[in-house]
Amino acid sequence: TPRILGLVALCLFAVVNASGQRKAPTVEDLLSVNGAQGREFWICIPPNEINPYQVSALEIYVASAFDTEITVFDASGDRTYRRRVDAGEIRTLSDSRGETNWTWEVREYEQAVRKGIRITADKPISVYVLNGKRFSSDGFLAIPTSVWGKEYIATSFYDFKEFDDWAGGFIVIAREDNTVVDIWLRGEGQADATTSGGKRIGDRFQVNLQQGDVYAIKGDGQTRGVFDVTGSSIRANKPIGLMSYHQRSTIPNILINGNGRDHLVEMTPPVETWGKKYVTVEYNREGSNPNAKGDLFRVIASEDNTRWTLKYYDKTSKALLGQGGG
Repeated sequence: TPRILGLVALCLFAVVNASGQRKAPTVEDLLSVNGAQGREFWICIPPNEINPYQVSALEIYVASAFDTEITVFDASGDRTYRRRVDAGEIRTLSDSRGETNWTWEVREYEQAVRKGIRITADKPISVYVLNGKRFSSDGFLAIPTSVWGKEYIATSFYDFKEFDDWAGGFIVIAREDNTVVDIWLRGEGQADATTSGGKRIGDRFQVNLQQGDVYAIKGDGQTRGVFDVTGSSIRANKPIGLMSYHQRSTIPNILINGNGRDHLVEMTPPVETWGKKYVTVEYNREGSNPNAKGDLFRVIASEDNTRWTLKYYDKTSKALLGQGGG
């Protein structure tokens, strides 16, 4: 009995001692896990417009609450460089200074290519990317690898055949070797069009990626408002990043001629981070075209039998104006 009591006392002492030594999280620790800031990022540059096309800027903006140094690694060129980031300032990496390169654009489809870009720092940073061409520009907030997941659903838009064969799709980014990705193409237009590589909605296949590899899917661009890979399921055995994009389209007036203008791109969050409630603010739009006004919402479910409700309010009085759902 004395021996047992001694062991119990020793265990209690170890627990108390460990609790006393536990440090409260620092600001740096908290910023590293808030979903938008981190110490490691992998990104890629989806295709904007047709190639070649007049460019304006390919820039990466890096900011931090701390003085830090970033390391940028270009997997395709096997090139590394470093830049200083001052606390509270925005450091711009630009193609005008050779810090970014338009050859980074991913234009190889349905094949693994080494075109990932890694950005690391010893302090938490935020990363934003601008992909700008003369009539089609968009940007995206990069998601750090610390909050990557293994399951995603693509959120693109309909292929848009107008002056050129513009199409939408998604790109998978691997940060680790031997990443096995299962892709199930879902969406609309199964009987009307294919991907640029001949795959159809409903096809399921697997790809193997190494660190820095990307794998892109894109529609063939032969339809308008018909073919869309939104809803495609992407799962992997290791954490991956996902870019959803469109070369150049128009929202919401997709069926009106002569209005294709902007590139679309976002880094898609993994399914495990999705929520059940969202709030948005309507944009004011000027112009005489009634079909060019209003906001477009696309509701995507991660599980079967999901019910959703949309409520909209007066911006001034906050009164409920109506609701819908499905």
